[in-house]
Amino acid sequence: MGRKNLLENNRAKDGISGWEVTAAGGDGFCCEDEISGCKDICECTSVKGSCGYWCTSHDPCEKRQLVDLLDKGISDTKLDGKKPPITVRDWYCSRGDCGCEYWVKVRLLGEDRETELDAWEFKDTLEEGADWKKSRHVFKGYPDGVRFVEFSHGGNDSQNREGHYGVKMTNSAVFVGMKRSNKKKRSYQHRLGIARDPKEIQNMCAKLVLNRGNYDGAKQALYDLHWLPIRARINFKILTVMFNCGTGSGRVGNEAESYFQCYIDGQCRQRAEMGRKNLLENNRAKDGLSGWEVTAAGGDGFCCEDEISGCKDICECTSVKGSCGYWCTSHDPCEKRQLVDLLDKGVSDAKLDGKKPPIIVRDWYCSRGDCGCDYWVKVRLLGEDRETELDAWEFKDTLEEGADWKKSRHVFKGYPDGVRFVEFSHGGNDSKNWAGHFGVKMTNSAVFVGKKRSNKKKRTARSASGKNLLKNPDATDGMDGWEVVENGGDGWIVEEEAGGCEPIQDANPDASGNSCWATSHGNCVKKQTIDLSFSGIDNDVIDDQKPEIKVSEWYGSRGDAGCQYRLHVRLLNADLEELDQKDVTNTKDAASGWSKAELSFTDYGSGVRFLELSHGGSDTCSWAGHFGVKITGSCVTMEIAEQTSSSSSSSSSSSSSSSDEN
Repeated sequence: MGRKNLLENNRAKDGISGWEVTAAGGDGFCCEDEISGCKDICECTSVKGSCGYWCTSHDPCEKRQLVDLLDKGISDTKLDGKKPPITVRDWYCSRGDCGCEYWVKVRLLGEDRETELDAWEFKDTLEEGADWKKSRHVFKGYPDGVRFVEFSHGGNDSQNREGHYGVKMTNSAVFVGMKRSNKKKRSYQHRLGIARDPKEIQNMCAKLVLNRGNYDGAKQALYDLHWLPIRARINFKILTVMFNCGTGSGRVGNEAESYFQCYIDGQCRQRAEMGRKNLLENNRAKDGLSGWEVTAAGGDGFCCEDEISGCKDICECTSVKGSCGYWCTSHDPCEKRQLVDLLDKGVSDAKLDGKKPPIIVRDWYCSRGDCGCDYWVKVRLLGEDRETELDAWEFKDTLEEGADWKKSRHVFKGYPDGVRFVEFSHGGNDSKNWAGHFGVKMTNSAVFVGKKRSNKKKRTARSASGKNLLKNPDATDGMDGWEVVENGGDGWIVEEEAGGCEPIQDANPDASGNSCWATSHGNCVKKQTIDLSFSGIDNDVIDDQKPEIKVSEWYGSRGDAGCQYRLHVRLLNADLEELDQKDVTNTKDAASGWSKAELSFTDYGSGVRFLELSHGGSDTCSWAGHFGVKITGSCVTMEIAEQTSSSSSSSSSSSSSSSDEN
C-alpha cells in the first residue's frame, strides 16, 4: 500500500462515483472535465496529471466518502500499536467572477462507524479570482479503535447566482503512514547496464554462469549457485566478530581474540555508554533535589516546581524539548552542587589525558515576571583527590523582572592532565528580599564530554547565512511562490522590462534582470511566508543567537504617474501568531525613479519560526491599466555568526548561544 491515496475517484474523473451527496443545494453538484472560470490546477500548482473538478452552486452542496481502513490493507494492530499518521488533503479555488465559501470535515470513526474518536474541520471564504489553495491536516496520537475515516467537503457561492459559481474542488486525498523517500535516480552507468560495485559484478556473473536473461532477477541465480552476496558476507563477518567479543565467546575456546576484546572494551563500549549523554543526574528537577548537595539554603531555601509559576515555560519560548521541572531560589543566596566522576561515567583516563575531549557545561535560567534576581554558576575540573583544582570557570548575571530564559555555556579545552571529576555548582537569590521563592529559576543543566557527533545543523545554518530566503524575488518566474492577497483595479501584472521608467539595472547594478511586478489603480497586495527551519536555519540558532534579519527591495514609479507603496514584514511563531512587525510606506511622485526600502529585526523574542513579507500599492491617479508602483529585487537574509569556542580559563564568560544540545 505505502502512500497510496485511499479515496476513490479523488479527481472527479468519474463524476460523483464513490461519493455520497449529503447536501445538493441550489443546482447541486456538477462535474467539469475542462475547468471554466479559473485556471487549471496543473498550470499554477505542483499537482501533476489530468484532473476533473467538482463545482458547487448558490446553496450549500456537500458530499462525503467513508474509507474502511482494514479493507484498504491496514491492520488493526498497526492502527492501535504504531498509530501511523493519517494525512488528509484537499484542493479548492473560486471562479474569477464570483467569490465562494468552502469547508472540509474529517472524522476518525470506530468499528461501529458512528463513534467519533477524533475530528478536524476547516472553513475558508474566498474572494473572486482567488488562486488554488490546499487544505491539509495530519492526525497523530489518535485513540485506539480507529477503523474508518469519514471525509466530507463542500461549499457554495457568495453571490447567490444560479448555476455553478461556487467553490471548485479536486485532488482530495487520505493517506496513512509516512511518505516514502524517493530512491536516488540511477546514474548514466546504471542505465547502460554497467556495473559499479562488487555486488553488481557478482549479480552479473551469476546470471552469465546460468545463462539467465538481462531482465531476470539475480536473487534466484545466487540461491541456485549457493552464493552469498559479498556485502552480506562482510557484514556477517563483522557482526559475528563483534558478537563474540561482546559475549566473551568464540569458535575457538570460550574467549574472543584478545585484540578485538581490548578494542571493544576500550573504545566501542565507552562510546556506546557515554556518547553525548548528559553526565549530570536529575538535570531537570524532575526528582526534586535528588543527586544534588545543597551548599547554601538561604531565605526559605530551594523549592521545586513541576509546573512553572511567574514566568513562561522554557519549552514555549526556547528550543528545549520535553518535560521540565524547575529549581527556584529565595531571598537569600541558595546554592547546590553535583560532583561528576568521569571514570565512573565511562570516560577513560587515557582519553582524558591523551585526546583531551572538550568538556561542555550548560545551564538555563530566568527571572519571574514580578521580581528581578541574581544568578551564578561555577564549574571546576578536579584531580583524583577531588580537591586539586586544575581548571575553573565562573559566570554571574543580574536579571530584571520578566527577563527571557537565558543559557549559560562554556567549553573547557586543553586542560591539564589528571582531570577526573567535574564539580558543577549553581544558584542565586531574588533582588527584592521577598519572603517565599521569588529568586532565579534554573533547569536543564548539563555536562557533556566530547564533540557533538553531527555538525549537520551548523553547516546548514552557515550555508543559509546571507542567502536570500525568498523564492522568485524579482518576478523572473511570474507570480510563482507568492500569494495574491488583494488584486484591485486591473490587478497585478509581470513586466519583463519596467514600462514607463528607467530599467532597474540602472539603479541597482546587482539586479539579475529587468523584470518587475506592477500594480494598478486599486490596492494590490501579495505575500510570501518563509519557513525558517525549512530554509536550513535551526530553531536553537534562531532562539540563542537571534541573528539579524535584513529585509530590502526596490520600488519605483512611472514617468507619468505617481504611486503609493507599502512593505509589511511580520515575525511569526510556530502557530503563525505575530511576535514582531515593521512597515515601510511611501508616496512617490511621477518620474521619481527607483528607491530602495530597507528594514531589519534585532533583539527579537524567542520562538520565531516564520517570516511573512507582504508588499504592494497602487497609483495615485486612478488610471485604468498598470500605472501603480513597480516592485522587484525583494530580499530576506539572516546573518548567522560562526561559532568560535574559546579555550578554558578561569575568567568569567558571558552567556553564549550555540547549537549544542538543549
